[in-house]
Amino acid sequence: MRQSLCCARRAELQISGMPWILTVEEPPAAYVHRYRGHVIERVLPLAEARRICAGMGAPADACAWTAKGVCHIVIPRNGPVRDLKTYHRHELAHCNGWDHAHGLAEVFRSFEAK
Repeated sequence: MRQSLCCARRAELQISGMPWILTVEEPPAAYVHRYRGHVIERVLPLAEARRICAGMGAPADACAWTAKGVCHIVIPRNGPVRDLKTYHRHELAHCNGWDHAHGLAEVFRSFEAK
């Protein structure tokens, strides 16, 4: 099972010992496209979304994972980021293979090339 372990830039804010996102990182364009398979997206109250994501190993407001070719996305309806499309785009990119570590490597390569 593939899951996103980090779902956005994190602030220093800590709630119940867990960091929560305040902004959603824009994924690289190569990962922003339709998922080739079924997508199950659940828009839930913030506390429930956090509980489910934490249970999947992603202490964040939103998360995504794939299982048996299905992309599962959990998004908070009343999270700190009001634009649900932003969450959707970010989480769908995880189902398309993006992970934050890979994205950081691309940023560092781009920086070194300059």
